[in-house]
Order: sequence, then structure tokens, then C-alpha cells
Amino acid sequence: MLEIRKLSLREVRTIYDSNMHGDFPESELRPFSSIRDLFSRGLYDCLALYCGTSLAGYAFFAHAENGKTLLLDYLAILPAYRGQGYGSRFLSLLREAFAGRYSAWLIEAEDPADAQDDKDFRMRERRIRFYLSNGCVRTDSECLLFGVRYTILALLLSEETTDSEGLHQELVAIYRTMFSRAVFRLFCHPKRKENHDALPNGKEPV
Repeated sequence: MLEIRKLSLREVRTIYDSNMHGDFPESELRPFSSIRDLFSRGLYDCLALYCGTSLAGYAFFAHAENGKTLLLDYLAILPAYRGQGYGSRFLSLLREAFAGRYSAWLIEAEDPADAQDDKDFRMRERRIRFYLSNGCVRTDSECLLFGVRYTILALLLSEETTDSEGLHQELVAIYRTMFSRAVFRLFCHPKRKENHDALPNGKEPV
């Protein structure tokens, strides 16, 4: 039986120490003090997927104060559960959990155009296809973050969420929440792509 649970800060620390160093490159891990600060301010939601009593995955989200949009900061399925559909089921359960509380959540996906080689390109494309196949859509936002270019995807939790400009402003507000003013100015550069357009009824913008 699968279920999701909201995590306490102590449980988040356990996952950070026991799992995240293996699930993510060290360069992508924010200091735990940053997570603790956002969590204590009520701006960081941490949920885990359990199969019975066993941890199967986890997802951490940041949001701005009074914001209606989430930014997926970390998502991982534990090695023993990968390749078995748990990722898709986790996204579905998260979507149900957040419906009514938030209008959308945003996802950073490394831009395939900047891939270092064919293997990296295929991995980036596979990651984007995973999100698109699970109901996400492309937005017209992107961000150069610590030298890495991300295209921004969105999972819309409300049929009325079709305003690309509004989603972009929420993205900027979340980044400003997550980073100090100096870090944001130097290392975080969100922008809208050329030929931007509103999200047409939950479909990919042209």
C-alpha cells in the first residue's frame, strides 16, 4: 500500500544524511541549514512516499510567502523502487495532496541544448519526457542558475492556471525567497523566452 506523509524536520534531516548524498551530486545539495531555515519559516514542504512502512521516495518543495505556486526542489525514488512506476504514482499522489492548496508547481529541468555529450542529452530528454508524460507542460520560463540553464515545466493544479506571466512572477518570488539578495543577483537569472505565450488550456505553449 502506497501513501504519502508530511515529514517533520527531524525526518527531513534523516533523509538528508542517509539518502540525499547518494541520490544527488554534492554540487546540487543545498546546505541543510538552508533547508532548515526555509522549513522553520513555513516556506518548505517535505513529503515522503511510503510502501507500507518502508520509505520509497521523497519530494521537497519551496514556495514564497503567501504564494500559490510551488517549486520542486528535490524529488527522488529510492534505488530499490526505481523503474517500477513509483515515480509516476508519487507524482499523482502529490498532485492530489496539493490540489486546492496551490494552483501549480514548477519544475527545473536541465536544458538538453546544453548537454555535455550524447549520454547527458538522453538523460535530460528522458527526464523531461517523464514529467510531460505525467501531466506537466512546458512554460516559457527558463533560468540560468549557478551556471546551469534550466527550462521550467509546470504541473497545473487548477484549470484556471493559464497565465504564463503569473507563473513566471511566482518563480521569481520563490527564488528570491530561497536565496539571499546577493546570491540571487549573482547566480540566479530567471527570464521568459522569446515568443512567449499564455499556457493554452493546460497544453504546451507554441
